[in-house]
Amino acid sequence: MTLFVVQQYISTSAAKKEAETRAFIMTQNGTYYATSGGYTLLDQEIECKNHAKSFVKLMYAFEESTYDDNTAAALELIGKDGEFIYADYEKADYRNTLKKLSLKLSVTVDSVFAYTEKEPFQVVIFARQTQESSTIYQQKYLHATMEMRKVARTDRNPCGLLIEKFSIKNSRPVE
Repeated sequence: MTLFVVQQYISTSAAKKEAETRAFIMTQNGTYYATSGGYTLLDQEIECKNHAKSFVKLMYAFEESTYDDNTAAALELIGKDGEFIYADYEKADYRNTLKKLSLKLSVTVDSVFAYTEKEPFQVVIFARQTQESSTIYQQKYLHATMEMRKVARTDRNPCGLLIEKFSIKNSRPVE
């Protein structure tokens, strides 16, 4: 009898604690589902990391057929610094270089760190860019820092973040 009462108390206490921290949705037939506990710092950190990865993969990985789409998508994720990066690409005539050399650029993200306790969020990314064609195979490091701030979520910016103060700290060749 005592065991049942203790078990019932623990079960009731656990259910009460869950009910205090979660909202429930009840359907017309009486079944219910718990919602998530809300948006946390961990959620923000994950979104910042994913936003940084998406930006770097779009802005630094492409070939002739994906150059326009990738850079346009990347520019939706960054503020004015993106215009400077794109202007550098245009000055260097990337589009023709990609075509002339049948060059393909790819990116491997090694790690991302995000500090999201206060806005603007601080993000550091470490990646490697590979440049590859029939005559070229070269890798270089991409180490970049950036700040992010919240903006409205859109189809083109699903994380609802905008990159500012983007800076490449290292882009030396991999030995």
